Amino acid sequence: MRPTPPAKPSTPQQKAAALQDQLDKLTLVCAAMWELLKQKTALTEEELAERIAIIDIRDGVADARSPTPSAPAPSAAAPSPRDTQVPLLRPRTTDDDDL
Repeated sequence: MRPTPPAKPSTPQQKAAALQDQLDKLTLVCAAMWELLKQKTALTEEELAERIAIIDIRDGVADARSPTPSAPAPSAAAPSPRDTQVPLLRPRTTDDDDL
């Protein structure tokens, strides 16, 4: 038997608390993922900031917000120069210095 899902928040205060809980969890998950990536790869803070900027502008507006689902995805035919160099989730090797 499945557990009963939590009741939907009904008051503005409950909705705000539920959103805060979601934000706190996402913040924690993002921090954990970034720590793991830094430990297991040679990614830098600068590379992360660059990727954030690339994703941010996908909807045509650099506003530090996630693009809406209706925002067009980047064209596979025209990758950005950074995307063609070193994939974000691949550990770097000594061969990457030649890129």
